[in-house]
Amino acid sequence: MLFLCLVNASLNCEVDTSCKNTQLKIMTLTDTTNAHAADDTFSYSYDVCCDGVTGLAIVDSPGQVNNLVVSLTDTANAHAYTTSGHGHDIYLNATGRHIFCQYRTTDCDATEACVLELSDYDNAHVADCDSPYDLKVCCADIEEGLIITSLGLVGFPELSEDCTTSNAVILLLFFSQGSTKFRLSNENTVDWTAWQNPSTPYYWSLLDQEGLRRVYMQVNHSDGMVMNYSDTIYYNRTGACLLFNVPMLPIVVDDGDYTNINTLLHAYWYGACDPYAERLGLTLKYEYKIVNQTNSTIVDWTDAGSATEITKPVDLDEGGNYSFLVRVTNAKNLSNIVRSNGIVVDTVAPVMGTVQSTSHTKNEWTYDNNVSFAWSASDSNSGVKGYSYRLDKFSDNPPDIYTIKTGSGITYTNVPYGDGQYYFHIRAVDNANNWDNTVTEGWYGIDTSPPTKPVVLNDVKSADSNVLIFGWLPAQDDESGIADYLVNITDIDTEQLLVRQWLGSNETGFQANNATPGHNYMCGVISLNNAGLNSSSDLNADTVPPEILFKKPRGTIINSPILVLETDETASCYYNTSQGYALFEHTNDTFHESKLDLSPSIQEYNIEVKCYDTVGLSTSEIITFTYNASASPSSISVPQPQSYYVNVKSLLIVNTTPGIGEIPKSSFYVYVDEQEVSSNDFSIVDRGNGTYYIYFEPDSVGYSSVSVNVSVNSVVRSDELDIDIKDLTQVIAYVDEELSAPSNSKYIIYGGLRSTTFGLGGDGTNTETDPIPNGLNLSSRLDGNMYIIGTRGNSNLMSKENYLSSKTFSEFTNKFGYPIEADYLLRFYILKPNVGFSNDIVLEKGRHVLVVKNTGISGDKLMYEISEKRD
Repeated sequence: MLFLCLVNASLNCEVDTSCKNTQLKIMTLTDTTNAHAADDTFSYSYDVCCDGVTGLAIVDSPGQVNNLVVSLTDTANAHAYTTSGHGHDIYLNATGRHIFCQYRTTDCDATEACVLELSDYDNAHVADCDSPYDLKVCCADIEEGLIITSLGLVGFPELSEDCTTSNAVILLLFFSQGSTKFRLSNENTVDWTAWQNPSTPYYWSLLDQEGLRRVYMQVNHSDGMVMNYSDTIYYNRTGACLLFNVPMLPIVVDDGDYTNINTLLHAYWYGACDPYAERLGLTLKYEYKIVNQTNSTIVDWTDAGSATEITKPVDLDEGGNYSFLVRVTNAKNLSNIVRSNGIVVDTVAPVMGTVQSTSHTKNEWTYDNNVSFAWSASDSNSGVKGYSYRLDKFSDNPPDIYTIKTGSGITYTNVPYGDGQYYFHIRAVDNANNWDNTVTEGWYGIDTSPPTKPVVLNDVKSADSNVLIFGWLPAQDDESGIADYLVNITDIDTEQLLVRQWLGSNETGFQANNATPGHNYMCGVISLNNAGLNSSSDLNADTVPPEILFKKPRGTIINSPILVLETDETASCYYNTSQGYALFEHTNDTFHESKLDLSPSIQEYNIEVKCYDTVGLSTSEIITFTYNASASPSSISVPQPQSYYVNVKSLLIVNTTPGIGEIPKSSFYVYVDEQEVSSNDFSIVDRGNGTYYIYFEPDSVGYSSVSVNVSVNSVVRSDELDIDIKDLTQVIAYVDEELSAPSNSKYIIYGGLRSTTFGLGGDGTNTETDPIPNGLNLSSRLDGNMYIIGTRGNSNLMSKENYLSSKTFSEFTNKFGYPIEADYLLRFYILKPNVGFSNDIVLEKGRHVLVVKNTGISGDKLMYEISEKRD
C-alpha cells in the first residue's frame, strides 16, 4: 500500500549468465530455480544484476533493515533469510536516493523492481522472478516520500508494512538533499504537526478507526518548493486484513482411479493452508462439486462447512469418470478451486481367458513334480490388476482375495504336498477390485515313486517241453496305479533272450511256447506305473525315459539328409514316414542314424522321432527343417579355439550364416600356413543348423595361420584365424620315502621299493625321465603309451629299453618281470552265493590262457568249468 512520488524508474534487476556494463552484480546463483546463493565475489552459473544501483553493502552483522535484499547463511552455497543477522547480509545502496525492499506474496508493484524469488521466509532456496515460488523480493528506488510500517503483529513481522493491529505505527521518511523541513497529518490534511527538521524513523498514531488509514507528509525545500506525499495501511484489531492472498489448495483424494460402487462417491481432502488465517485462529470454508468427464454437473456446489470429507449418494454410469471440485475460501472471501484426478466406475469383473499347464497334460500322470501354468485375462474398463491362485489337492477350493500377484505364469518346483492329484485354482481382479469367479484346472497327477517289484513265483525253471509258464504276484502303486508289466525270460544255458515283452496292466502270468526242452530259464518282471516309472529290480533299475541330446537336420539343408539322434542311454529309435514309423537303420545304442530320401523341391518338413529305452520308457520330439537345394551361405565364421596341441585331434568349429545343413565334405577346404590339408587328413561332422566340426591333427609346434573355404552352389565363403599349436605331454610322478636311489635311461626310470623293483616307462616321442627327491618323474607325448612297472627286486628293467624304443613293449609283456616258477591253484570267484565251480585247475610255470564255461544248473547253483585253451 505504498504511494510514493519521485520514484527513480532506473532500478531494474534480472538474473542472467553475466551482468552488462551498466549493471551491478549483487549476487550469484547455482541455477535459475531451486538454487543456492553466494555473494558477488563468487562465481556460479547465474548472476543477479541490477541497473540504477550505485553501491552494494555486504556485512556480517545486522545493520540497516530497509534496504536488505536477503541475509545469507554463508558467503557461498548458502540459503537465504528475509531477516538480517544470519551471517552475511546483502544491502542495496543508491547515491542521493533510498532503496526500500519488502517481501510480497503477490506481484511487485509497478513502482518496484523484482530482484529475486524465495521458497520461504526462512532457510530458503533462491530463484529468478520467473519461477513458481510465491515469495518475491520487491525493491523500490525512492528519492523522497514516506512509508507506513506496522509496529508488528506477533508471528507476522514480514507483513507489517501492509497491515497493522494497532493504530501506533512507524513512519519511514525519505528526504532529498534539498529538503529542509517536513510536517505530517492524518487523513484530513488539516491538523498538521509543526514543521520539523528531517528525521527517520518517526513514531505516529493513526486515527483509531478500523479500515484503510492514510498519512500525509509535506516537505519544504531550500528553493521554496513544497512537495506532498502519502501512504496507506490497513488497520484491523483482529489482523484479518492480513488475509489478502487466496488460500493454498488442498490435495483431494477420491478413493483411487476406479470404484466398483455405482451408488455413491467418497472423497476427502487435506493440506489446504492459509498461514495467516491459521495464526489468527480463523477457519477456512469448503464447498464441493461433482462433475463427469465432459464437465457436466452431477452435483452442484454444496457447502461442506469446515468438514474435509464427504460421502455423497449419487447414481453413476458404468465407465463414467467422475471428479470432485473443492473450493476453499478464507475470511476475506478469497477462494481457490482444485479438481481431483477423477475416478472411473467399473462394476463388471474381469474375464479369465486361457488357463493351462505348460508342462503337464490334464488328467494324466507323470513323475515330473515341477509343474508350470500359464494364463490370460481381460477387462475392458479398468484393466486387470492381478490374480490370486493356488495349487492343491482339492477340486473346489477358491483362492483368497487378499494376496494379489501379477504375471502370466508360475512354476512350482517340487509340488507342495507330495505325490497325488493336483488342481490349479485361479481368479482375476481388476483395478476396481472386482473379482472374477474361480477357474479350476486339473487334475494333474504327480507320482515320483516307482511301483513295487512284482514277486515272480519260482523265477528259475527247467523246460520239460517247448511250453514254459511263469507267474507273479501283482505289483502295487498307491498313486498312479500299475500301467504295464515287462516280462524278461532268459535261456540260462545259452545266455540268449527268449522273451522280452510288455503285457498290460492286468497280467500276472506269461506262457512262452518257444522254449527248448531241457534248458534252464530265468524270469524277471518289471512293473510300470501310469507316471512312466518302473520298479527297481536286478533286471533293470531304469526309472527315467531316454533323453535326446542331439538331433539333426535343423534349419535349411541343401542335400537329402542323414537323420541323426544321440540319446543319453541305449535306445531304439523310430521316425514317422508316409507309411508309418520306421526303425532307424543304425540304432539300439546311443547313436542313431538313417538316410532320408526327400525331393529337392523347396519344402518344410516336420518329422517326429520316438525313442524307447531297454525297459520300454519312451520320449518323442519333432525335427523341423527346410529342404532347399539351391541355398548357399552369405558368410562363414570360425571362432578362435582355446588351444591346439601337436599330434592331437583338434577341433575347428565352422558356422554358416544363415545356417545351411548337409553340406558334403567335398565342399570344405582347409589350409594351414597356406598349404592345403589333404581331405584324408581331416574329418567333418555336421552338427545341424549350419554348424560343422572339422577335426585334424597339427603336426608342428608354433603359430600357424588356418583358413577354411566352403563352396556351395558355386558360392565360396571363407574365414581365417591364427592358432597357437602347443606341445602336449603327460607327466607321471611317484614319491615314496622308502624308494632307493633311482636309475634312469631315456625310456625307463626305476628304483628299489621294499622287496620289489618299481618303475615308470614310456614309448612316446620326447620321453624324458627325471629323478626327484624320494621319487620318480616321467613325461612323454601322447603319441605313445606310458607304463607303471612293478616286478621282483632282482629284475633287470634296463633290458626292456629296446622294447620301449621300438614301441613293442606291450607285445612282449610276458618277457617283462618274472615267469611262474611254482604251481598255483586258480579258482574263479564270483560274489553270488548261487554260483559254483565244477573243477580245480593247476597251472605250471609259463604263460596260460584260460576258458571259463557255463555248464548249467546243479541243484541251486549255476555251475562253471575252468579249462586251459589249447592251440
